[in-house]
Amino acid sequence: MTKRFRHQDIPVQLDGCGVFGVLAKHGAPSVGSDETLTAIECARFRGSKFGAGFSGFKMDSYPDKYAIVKTFVLDEDAYKQARDILSSYAADGLQIVDETPPDFASASTMATWEARVNAEPELLYRATMDVNGQMVQDWSYRARVY
Repeated sequence: MTKRFRHQDIPVQLDGCGVFGVLAKHGAPSVGSDETLTAIECARFRGSKFGAGFSGFKMDSYPDKYAIVKTFVLDEDAYKQARDILSSYAADGLQIVDETPPDFASASTMATWEARVNAEPELLYRATMDVNGQMVQDWSYRARVY
């Protein structure tokens, strides 16, 4: 079934899933968290109850078995809470192997926390959905795995 309606004065058609992707030329400036979250928000109705998502792949960066989990975090407390949620899956087999903490000093709004994770795909899916579910309050993001 197809439904038509408007989102922020832009006609949209509800008929499947949404995708947000970024292609950038070498040396181009990074796309900021505000732009990414705004784009994801436009496709919220197409995702799960936690909204739409974004994935970026660069397979040659880490040619090993680890997944890279990138998370926008609003502040130090949000970073610690998101990390605690992800770490709570350790008993099930998820292991944070390495991480790059967020650099709030150079972030305009939200900073990026990057974690290298060893986990089965289904477990990683549940853990990231849990982070995204717990870190949204009144449709406002404190943290968001992307």
